[in-house]
Amino acid sequence: MKPSPIPRWTPAPNQLAHYLRSLGVLPGSRVALRLDRSPDLIVALLAILKAGAAYVPLDKAWPSERLSFVLRESFRWRPRLTLRRR
Repeated sequence: MKPSPIPRWTPAPNQLAHYLRSLGVLPGSRVALRLDRSPDLIVALLAILKAGAAYVPLDKAWPSERLSFVLRESFRWRPRLTLRRR
C-alpha cells in the first residue's frame, strides 16, 4: 500500500498550536471555536487538540442567549481564547 501524501496544510496546525500556547492556552484549557465548516476549521481543531486543550463549538446561527449560556457554562473556570473569523 502506498502511503498517502501529507496535505500541504499540515504545518498550519502545529504553528497555530504553538501560537495558542504562547497566548496561555495550556493542557486542559478550553478554547471556544466559532468558524464555518472549512479547511480553517480543521486546522483550528487540530491546533487546539495539539495544544492539549479542548474546543467548545459555537454555531453562528445560535441566538445570543444560547451563545451566552454555552460560554458561561463552558468557561466557569476562566476562558482562555475564542477563535473566530474576522
